[in-house]
Amino acid sequence: MLSMMCAVHVLVEQVAVRTREGTQFANCYATNIYHKGPTGWRMVMHHSSPAPTEAGVLDLPAVPAMRH
Repeated sequence: MLSMMCAVHVLVEQVAVRTREGTQFANCYATNIYHKGPTGWRMVMHHSSPAPTEAGVLDLPAVPAMRH
């Protein structure tokens, strides 16, 4: 069944943490899933994994042609 009640966003997040040595940055590949309910959109799932330090906004890994 096709539904317009959910959305999936795949992105590169940059997390910044302030330490005594200065601000440290970490890049993560992230997936967010949203569901639209009676009160609007809500995030129902978030997952992230470490990404290379040099990962940029357009550097997401290639999506395979077939999903299992």
